[in-house]
Amino acid sequence: MGRFVVFEGIDKSGKTTQIEMIYKYLKDKYGNVILIKEPGTTELGEELRQLLLNKSIKISPISELFLYLAARAQLIEEYIKNYKNEDIIILSDRYYYSTIAYQGYGRGLDVDMLLYLNKIVVNDYEPDYIFFFDIDNNTFIKRKGDKIDRIEKERIEFFEKVKEGYYFIFKSKKNVFYIDATKSKDEIFNEILKIFESKILGREERK
Repeated sequence: MGRFVVFEGIDKSGKTTQIEMIYKYLKDKYGNVILIKEPGTTELGEELRQLLLNKSIKISPISELFLYLAARAQLIEEYIKNYKNEDIIILSDRYYYSTIAYQGYGRGLDVDMLLYLNKIVVNDYEPDYIFFFDIDNNTFIKRKGDKIDRIEKERIEFFEKVKEGYYFIFKSKKNVFYIDATKSKDEIFNEILKIFESKILGREERK
């Protein structure tokens, strides 16, 4: 039976670094592990990713929404739809929660509409577990730097709204692990690894 695990959080929360680290560890130890990202991974998804992150292109919130939905639909078709029938772990850097948080709470699109559209795309392909990487404003500003994409160039107020969206989405979910992403890279990795070994893979880490 497969496991589908999603890493979520605002930009600069460190989730991409951590998912790549845990992927390498699990791949070396267990073998059957796939790393995917939103938007991306598929040929269509990578093309859409270049558009969505290009800060020289102006994209309306509705256009942005449907580009993300298209990338997600292709990712599900190519990678996610059959995972439950295979002995495999799928690690996904973002999923539809990002759309609810970013396009809903961040951009101000109707959340009920987003839930409806995502239900069409996602169907019953819900993740088994979610890691939410949480950082404060000071940490975000410190990590932001000068090399930013179209999303990262938004003001801090935008990301505050996105975080509020994440809090609301996850408050009633029991399969979410909250990660204090202000800690050091190694501390966060060890915390995630412990959760994987004890709760997701169903066995304690063997020394």
